Amino acid sequence: FHILHIDNVHFSIPEIMKSNKSVYYFFLSFCLSPLTPDAFSLQSQFHRATYVQQGIVSTSPTPPVPCGLRTSWVSKSPYTANDVSITNIFQQQRTQKSNIGMVKAIPETNKKNTFATMMAFLTGIANMSLNMKYKTFATMMTGNTMWMALAAAEARYADIGYYASVILSYLTGLTVFRKTDLTLRERSMEVCAFSVSALFVGSDVIHHFTNTKWIPVMMLAAGFGIINSVGMEVAGTLTFVITGHMTKLTNQAFDRVSKTKGRKKLTATEKAAVVQNFSVVAGFFFGAVFAGFLKCKDQIRRTGLFSILGLSYGFLFLWQERESMGGAWW
Repeated sequence: FHILHIDNVHFSIPEIMKSNKSVYYFFLSFCLSPLTPDAFSLQSQFHRATYVQQGIVSTSPTPPVPCGLRTSWVSKSPYTANDVSITNIFQQQRTQKSNIGMVKAIPETNKKNTFATMMAFLTGIANMSLNMKYKTFATMMTGNTMWMALAAAEARYADIGYYASVILSYLTGLTVFRKTDLTLRERSMEVCAFSVSALFVGSDVIHHFTNTKWIPVMMLAAGFGIINSVGMEVAGTLTFVITGHMTKLTNQAFDRVSKTKGRKKLTATEKAAVVQNFSVVAGFFFGAVFAGFLKCKDQIRRTGLFSILGLSYGFLFLWQERESMGGAWW
């Protein structure tokens, strides 16, 4: 029986045993057999059948040119006439993977923008309400730091303690979120939702019965420490300030008309950033407008507004957690 062949010369075991020259051809054929058409024909047909099944190439009786062959051999091979090369196949595979990644990235970006917009809307309402009801900002600590510095310069120690306690409460909220996120992982959003709702409702209850602002504002500041951390970690942006977003939008708009920048069009990444920045600014603005309507109706100073805000934040966190598990409502 024949076990090897090169061109049209066949070798059998008896011939190999009789001639040293045959032994030479035996080892030569052994080394070169993976490069002969017959040696790889079955393997190449298998790979082509796989490619056809995956929809990468069209059906054709001719197998593709295998990998590892030199250009000189391929040019003389009958398989060179095939319309699809291995290089094209790999390029098509990479293109398909890239397109799949882009398709997945678009819904993910939309979800983050929706979440960031809703967070900014609620924070816009909260900022206006805090200013009208408590004359304090619990969502950001820049103003509180300035007022504490002024109180220190004027030796108003009670005010120093008030603003310092608000700032420490905010830092406590940041710490609570960080600890929860590192230890509970999948359940962190549930804990944050419950904590924020409890703090906001508690602030309304305490203010209603004591008519003081110190402890309620501390509770709200702790809640916003958690809220702002969730916005940064989940939405990937700051939802409680809009100055930075306005700065980025202005820079992007100027670069589109600047000769120095070449008036280049926005890339896909830049477009996503512009949409996110604009969404946060718009959400914050309309939240403040909504709070303005509440002020006109004399609803801000009444008990219950911050309870509604806290529960809204809580439900938003729970829906976001549901989205991460594959059950979003948007």
